[in-house]
Formats: sequence, C-alpha cells, structure tokens
Amino acid sequence: MLNLITVGFNHTYLKELHKSILKKDDIVWYVITNNENTNYPDFLSRTPNIHWLNCSEPTDFSNFNNRINRLFELVYEEDPQGHFQIIDEDTLYLPNSYEIYRRYKDYRGLIIGNQLYYNDTLRLKSCIPREAFIDSGNCLCSTEVLKYIRWGSMDNPSPDFKFWDKCYKYFNNKAIILDESISYYNAQKFQLEG
Repeated sequence: MLNLITVGFNHTYLKELHKSILKKDDIVWYVITNNENTNYPDFLSRTPNIHWLNCSEPTDFSNFNNRINRLFELVYEEDPQGHFQIIDEDTLYLPNSYEIYRRYKDYRGLIIGNQLYYNDTLRLKSCIPREAFIDSGNCLCSTEVLKYIRWGSMDNPSPDFKFWDKCYKYFNNKAIILDESISYYNAQKFQLEG
C-alpha cells in the first residue's frame, strides 16, 4: 500500500488535493484534523480509502511537531503496510509518485526523488538527506519507521531534514536516490498567490 499522510487542519485546499490523488485500490489517504474542525468536507465522506483521523492538538503552528507526531501514531495504529508519503494540504499529488511506489513496493527503506514547483520546474534535486535540500514530501518510506521516528521541534531549523535523516540512519545510511520527480512543492498555494 501507498499511505499518503496529510495534516489537514485547514480545509481550504483539500478538495483540489483530493482531485489530484489517483483513485487506486492500493492508495490509502490519511487526513488528520482536530477536535475544533470535526465537520470534514462532504466529498471526503463519500470516498473509499480515506481515513479521517482526529487529533486534539491545537492548530497553531508552534504545535506542528506534536500534531504530525500524533498523526504518525494514529496512522501506525491503523497498521499500514508498504510505504508512506507526507502530502502537505496546500499542494497537489504528483502521479509519478505512484509509479515510483509500484516499481519499488517490495523495497524496505527510504526512496528520495526530485521535487517540482507547480509549473514543473525543479525545486529540489534528489540527494541523501541534507539540510535545506530535502522537503517533507519528496520521499517515500517504509511504514515501519512510524513506530520509531518522530518529527522534531519546529523551533529547530530544517525539521524535514532532521526527520528524513533519522529515517536514513534507521535504514543504515541507505536509500534509493532517483533522478525523477516524486512531489510538488506547495502547488496550490503558489497557484493562488500567482
């Protein structure tokens, strides 16, 4: 399975993100909300393979690490198999990510690909986790790490790097580094801002 993980406290972008995700039997989408926002959008309630998870953490950005860690715990409790990918709510899903997952679905470890801006220009070239050269969305990873690895504090620079670096080390400093695109960066947000 390919398990997509979205921290969805702001519903503004979810409809377009939902449209961009391929409707496949082996894709499961986990969207986390909070107790303040329990009325999830109607289109999500009618879609199979979406798990709407509730988290009691406040929505202010200072608690992002607590929210995403709670999300990892909730997803892990669902006993996901396969790989996961973090998909920010203000972006669009890049279908090539699914092709990469299908090609490497039996691989146990970390897979890193390029990341694009919404206009398909390169934002990040894939490489082993390095500060300022990796984003939360440009990796696929075996779900087993959700039991052991946690997101660091947002007070520290580069929490994305620190998370993926811990995953990289968990797999003995090994990863598949692909020269192909695996994600968009904040695609909807940049489209709206022009």
